[in-house]
Amino acid sequence: MGGAQVSDSVARLQAMLGFQAISLTNMDTSASTVIAAGSKVEIASAFFSFPTSGMPQASTWTAIATANTAYITLTPSGVAGSQVLTAKWSDTVPVWSISKQGWYASTDSAVRYIGGCGKGGAASYQNKFFLPGFMADSSVFHIRNVTDRDTRIKFASDANFRWDESSNEFIADKRVWSPPSNLHSNVSISFGSVYSFFSAAVPATNDKRPATGTIFYATFNYDVSMIKRNRGASVQFYSIKSDGTAQTLQMGSGDSTSVQSISLSIW
Repeated sequence: MGGAQVSDSVARLQAMLGFQAISLTNMDTSASTVIAAGSKVEIASAFFSFPTSGMPQASTWTAIATANTAYITLTPSGVAGSQVLTAKWSDTVPVWSISKQGWYASTDSAVRYIGGCGKGGAASYQNKFFLPGFMADSSVFHIRNVTDRDTRIKFASDANFRWDESSNEFIADKRVWSPPSNLHSNVSISFGSVYSFFSAAVPATNDKRPATGTIFYATFNYDVSMIKRNRGASVQFYSIKSDGTAQTLQMGSGDSTSVQSISLSIW
């Protein structure tokens, strides 16, 4: 069963603009996920609750290509006051609606985005995430941890994470969210092709993004942790070589040098 609209006063609903109290199952595994029973969300001035779990339509997952980011969307339908929600998967990147205070298919759409994952395969739902409120400059996270439990915040983009001694806090500069870029090849691929694939993710000189994965080049594996844009048409991959040394691989536009294989994701 999907979400069902909850009748309420207009004034109260306006006060709940942008409200999202969604739980997704299997957040820490690559298993499929559903919207947990008890979840609640406001969509375009209507309030919805999930009395039972809501599963996104399987056919919409099938339509998304492997290695793409898959977003969970909620689409209301029916008569006002008794609408129902249909959960689907989409690989279309959402936009922030100021008037609705949420992530939507477009600023004038009633299709709300609540989270998603990376599609690792037909039955592989990787790196699940929620779409939070809009991250403006000076956003602050207040965290209260449960005793003897870890607390994690995952920034899926270049955040330039730094410690500020004056304020005694960690600060994440620049963007804090963007879809991942994934490149996987078990055959030789040129430096120039690798550069072309990743260059848009680090468009400006000194732009940096976290990375995970391995490049196999000249009989060595390079475990990559970061990609950085250089001046001009080249990027650097910061890595640990399989001989234990720290190495930087530089790849540029048109470079015909080849790696033997690559499996790399940047965030």
